[in-house]
Amino acid sequence: MSSMGGISSEKIFDSACAFAVTEELILHEIRSDPSDWLAVSLAVNGAFSVELSLKCLLFLETGAIIKGHDLLQLYQALTRANRDKVAQHYDRLLKRSCLSRIAPPPGMTALKLDIQTVLATNGSAFERFRYLFEAMGDGQSGYWGIDVVGHAVRQVILELQPAWIPRLPDKLKT
Repeated sequence: MSSMGGISSEKIFDSACAFAVTEELILHEIRSDPSDWLAVSLAVNGAFSVELSLKCLLFLETGAIIKGHDLLQLYQALTRANRDKVAQHYDRLLKRSCLSRIAPPPGMTALKLDIQTVLATNGSAFERFRYLFEAMGDGQSGYWGIDVVGHAVRQVILELQPAWIPRLPDKLKT
């Protein structure tokens, strides 16, 4: 177990999983009630789960707590090997997801779902969406793909820490 000043990689992982479970519950609920309010909660929980997952992976790599909330910067701070692993898992999971089959409505461009765009787009979800009355935006600025990034980062963490697999909540097992 990696730890520093009472903070452990396991605690970071558990926190990331807590927000990911909330994200999954909201995603399930949004299928029956596609309100903007639920979409905002989904985006914030998804982005925060990914932020904590990336910070957990960085903590495992460096033993240090990395400050900041920019998802793309956190991803780019990973070692090249772990960035490549996350990207490979992301690409594989994206192909299996419904996002890979969504055709844009007439007159709209297709969503950009490469991992760097998804991280950059969702990286400021908390700042943009923390107040629900500020939640409306353009179609690309929302949630698209961040759940897939979360699964990919958790997969790399679990490859490094296979003893944590039983810690993974059932709702997050893919």
